[in-house]
Amino acid sequence: MFTTQSILTWPDEDHLSFPVINQNHQRLKGSAFYSFYSVSLVSCSLRCQRHHRCFSSNYRDASNLGGICEMNGRGAEPPIEENEDLEYDKKSVYTHFRNKKYDCQLTGCLNGGSCFFSEVSKTFHCVCKGAWIGECCKGINPAICTVGY
Repeated sequence: MFTTQSILTWPDEDHLSFPVINQNHQRLKGSAFYSFYSVSLVSCSLRCQRHHRCFSSNYRDASNLGGICEMNGRGAEPPIEENEDLEYDKKSVYTHFRNKKYDCQLTGCLNGGSCFFSEVSKTFHCVCKGAWIGECCKGINPAICTVGY
């Protein structure tokens, strides 16, 4: 099985770019909330990136003119290569988006925080120690800290 990791970019500052993991000949089953015709895999991926509910996509090549893009409301649980929710489809490409801003598996957690995978949201998040708060544990909880220490 061939796995590629690449970065898709969007030229507009208002849009985020995410690292992605592509699984050729695979599709995530049972998670599509929206399907549409797309001219290419890149076009499908960019549209999914901009949708707040889209965590991954399936693109199935239908002809030389494009294919069907499915937006998924969740991603395949890591490790993606061993996930049972992915099924073989010769003409499909599964794309898993990794949000650099909120994915602690990529950015890490600061100040002794630990990165955990949530079964509910199917995303990684930081669990902070002590007075540390925030997505990466870089903020201090003012309710715990007092002046004079």
